Amino acid sequence: MWTYGNIRIFAQSEVDAGAQIIPRIQPLGGGTILQVFGHEDVIKTITAIIVGTDDADHMDTLVASGVAFPLVGPEGAMGNYYPKTIGVTRQLSAYQTIRQDLDCTAPVYLVNLELYGA
Repeated sequence: MWTYGNIRIFAQSEVDAGAQIIPRIQPLGGGTILQVFGHEDVIKTITAIIVGTDDADHMDTLVASGVAFPLVGPEGAMGNYYPKTIGVTRQLSAYQTIRQDLDCTAPVYLVNLELYGA
């Protein structure tokens, strides 16, 4: 089971992306020169499902908090991450069976998280 900021999420995909800062200089009399200035921290992108209006509303408040929240996956704690962007989209569903602690008519949401490491 996954959680982000104590909100239960059902991860569908996880992508870690990083980049180096490498400008290219092309002088008139020679070949290309590459200069490495460092790297960006890894950006974690997660697509997940959440169930219930309370969790969806709470997810929306995380972006404006200015706080890094713990991300916990099946293997354990993955670190604290700042929410860069969070997109919550309600999905069409007749009933849900993912969270049996909630009513079967609880709404289901697709959540896209872009997280920056703290």
